[in-house]
Amino acid sequence: MAYLSTVPDIENQGKRFRLLTALVFVGGVARLVGAILAGYFSATVGFSLAMELLVAPGLMLWQMHLAQHDRF
Repeated sequence: MAYLSTVPDIENQGKRFRLLTALVFVGGVARLVGAILAGYFSATVGFSLAMELLVAPGLMLWQMHLAQHDRF
């Protein structure tokens, strides 16, 4: 829901978007460490890690790109 709140004005929501992405990314790092320590990987854990460590930062880069082009 927090990400969705940025959609109406995404070009100007850089700070909120970066904060949300940082929170998701840190959670993903914690999940990765936990999975390594527990020695447990499943499809669900893998999907979650991909979303947290790859997709969320990718969305942040996309938002930054939108913000950059909106200034011109």
